[in-house]
Amino acid sequence: MRILILSLFILGFNTSYGQELLNEDEITTLAEEIDEKMSGTTLQNGVVMTGCTSIMRRLVYSYEVPENWEISDNAKEEIIMSLREVEAHKMYVSQEIDVAYLYFYKGNSRGNVWISWEELSSLSMKLGPLYTGTGHPKSKGLEWTVRFPDGWEVKEADRPNIVQKAVYEDNTFMVMVLNTGEYISKEDARLIISDDEYQYTLIEGLSESMENLKIIDQDVTVIDSQPAYFAQVEGEIDSPIGEIKTVSLFYSILYKDKTILLQGGYLSNDENKDKLEMLFKLFATSFVIQEQWRY
Repeated sequence: MRILILSLFILGFNTSYGQELLNEDEITTLAEEIDEKMSGTTLQNGVVMTGCTSIMRRLVYSYEVPENWEISDNAKEEIIMSLREVEAHKMYVSQEIDVAYLYFYKGNSRGNVWISWEELSSLSMKLGPLYTGTGHPKSKGLEWTVRFPDGWEVKEADRPNIVQKAVYEDNTFMVMVLNTGEYISKEDARLIISDDEYQYTLIEGLSESMENLKIIDQDVTVIDSQPAYFAQVEGEIDSPIGEIKTVSLFYSILYKDKTILLQGGYLSNDENKDKLEMLFKLFATSFVIQEQWRY
């Protein structure tokens, strides 16, 4: 089974297609290119790739297998794992293309595997175990808990005010706690975060390293019964490899004499950007200020 998967990594996608999603006609053209390059290729154990076609947004690969060939009981899991290992899954995920593998012996089916592009994504949409920031010096006396995304590396941050952060590839979610220097009631907090000047100043401060800044979304909402200001912005930052377009999301909560910032960031062209946005909101809604629930 494994050698069948690695063959797909060799043919790959034509990188000239870029980041824009292919339409169904372009996927059909892609299937025709793969069919022309790979049909008739003999793989290990006498397996022969016989063709590639497309059905809407799915590429369908066909194979002729030897008489004694049997499909694995865990074929789907093995294929997904193999594609991830060689990072070939990124091609399908970034283009939102499903994939199917059909196996035949003299016209008779020997099994098939159907995989959606969402299943190929290596990003888990689950939250991990409960993390508590209570007692951490950077929490400044605030008692709180949160759940970072499952499978992300949770570690200490070097910069001041960042209590903890979670990292996955180029993506980071973090919790920051700052002193405001004055007590702010819940009613006043709602008025402050609803003010245009406060929102502008906050976005400008948190996005100072970005150029060509654009606000994608913003709202006044609630996190753990406390009023919170949400914003999602996009901009460009300088890097050793040139300008990179990134997205930053954050919730700002004014609680008593503290400002709590839940912040996340990822690349604008990340194949999982929609899932990352949803995952950030799951992470944020898991945030609990423990002391306000103590009776």
